[in-house]
Amino acid sequence: MERPGTTVGAGTASAGRVPRHTGRVIVVDDGERVLLFGMDNPEGPGRQWITPGGRLEPGETPRDAAVRELAEETGLVVTADELGSVVAYFETLWDTPDGVRYDVRDEFWLLRTTSFTPDTSGMVAGEEDALSMHRWWPVAELSPTREDVILPVGLGELTADVLANGPPGEPVRLVEDSDQRCAQGGYDPGGAADEISR
Repeated sequence: MERPGTTVGAGTASAGRVPRHTGRVIVVDDGERVLLFGMDNPEGPGRQWITPGGRLEPGETPRDAAVRELAEETGLVVTADELGSVVAYFETLWDTPDGVRYDVRDEFWLLRTTSFTPDTSGMVAGEEDALSMHRWWPVAELSPTREDVILPVGLGELTADVLANGPPGEPVRLVEDSDQRCAQGGYDPGGAADEISR
């Protein structure tokens, strides 16, 4: 597994780029299913499915953002200590069609819990419309199809590995899948990835 050479954290943006850092949670229930939210795929038909989480607010750490976003999006309230350590991260440079240049860093925690029905009443304005549905996915089914894009790419392999072997000693670096133009990467236990401007 590829390991970072520096401490995981928000970091600083590259020159001329806007930092876009997030804290995200891979929520796994007692049936080894992962909670994902579905939204329209902006780059094709079908849906994109993503883990709960979102951008840092001023003064937040990625862990703080993960805890807050988990409560807002699912109703599940946990402490920062309950999240444990970061299991994975993803970094890339992302250029939007309207000219915004982002320095992206997503950090992922894995949280085991009993199955529950998400309470989305805490979502902020616009989130409930964008994240229009949720679903518990069996780990074995976390692969993209023509209708569904699972993000980050390789989520199923990453989750299965952590469930089987425990959290890694250091966060795993997720890599971008060039076949899926997205803002989150894929699991590559032995590979390396260059940053890619899109």
